[in-house]
Formats: sequence, structure tokens, C-alpha cells
Amino acid sequence: APFLKESLGHIECKVIDSHPYEGVILYIGKVVYAEVEESVWDGKALILEKAKTLHHMTGGTFAVSERTLTVKKPA
Repeated sequence: APFLKESLGHIECKVIDSHPYEGVILYIGKVVYAEVEESVWDGKALILEKAKTLHHMTGGTFAVSERTLTVKKPA
């Protein structure tokens, strides 16, 4: 699959299902290939403080990751 050379990582998926919802379609995929820059990977997850990934929220709203929160599950 094509990718942007400036990207921190790439995920190639195979679409296995889709569900239409009010004006959008949710695609369900299976990852068939993934890679990530070692400088932003701790062996288990992205180091968000280094990666500062961009996330589309809705409309023209975006968020940049800078910190993580851990929430304990109720007992």
C-alpha cells in the first residue's frame, strides 16, 4: 500500500466489514502489515510525548496527543 514518507508509522488493513451510520460508514478492518519509527516506539506502544499524533475529532476540529491518562477499571 502507498504511504507518506514523513509518517511516523503505517498500518495496512483489509476491510472485513462495514456499517452505515447517520451520514458516515464505519469500516472494520484487519491489520495485515504495520510499521513505526523506532524513535517514537517503546516496544509496546507509541511514546505520545514524542509522536504528537494528530487526531480528527469532528468537522474542522483536531487534537494533538501530548500526554496519557491511565484509568483503573472498577473492581
